[in-house]
Amino acid sequence: MVLALKELKVRGEIRNPVEYLVQLLETDDFKANDIDTSWLDGILAAKSISMQMDDSVTVASAALFRAHEACKAARLDFENALERGQFSTAALDALDAFDVDIVVSDVKYTVRVRRTGADAYAISTNGGEEAPASVREQPDGTLLANVGGVSRQITGFEEPLGLRMIVDGATVFVPAAFDPSEIRSDVTGKI
Repeated sequence: MVLALKELKVRGEIRNPVEYLVQLLETDDFKANDIDTSWLDGILAAKSISMQMDDSVTVASAALFRAHEACKAARLDFENALERGQFSTAALDALDAFDVDIVVSDVKYTVRVRRTGADAYAISTNGGEEAPASVREQPDGTLLANVGGVSRQITGFEEPLGLRMIVDGATVFVPAAFDPSEIRSDVTGKI
């Protein structure tokens, strides 16, 4: 059952507990069948099972996802302007090098993204050394990203409170940069 859950791919904006279920099934208590009705309650209260991903992987994946989306949107705007007979490359020129702010584990990272090709980038975090990166969009909308020779599969969805990504099958939430002058909610309605 664990192998079947690990191979399960859910596409789209459907939230699911697959990764959490895999970790539950791999606990020693579950394997030894030493569980009862209060077992899950104890795990939830203790928060002993959580999905952890290295912050550097999360930051690089989020920066590449947002950079790719920004470049794709600018290219679409440019093509629409050309169809209307307008010619201005100002929006495209602004995408040669730009900053992306990412907040992970309550730390704000400023990622400098420099385009080096159609789908090639050089990224540096907080003024550090540049790392080569490339992104290729798959037919199903996922991104195949390569940073420093390591390939990752990334799917992302911008939500009101931040970016929800699935990186190599693990769901990660990257909150939007907090502005204390704004009040935000993930549901519609009056506050």
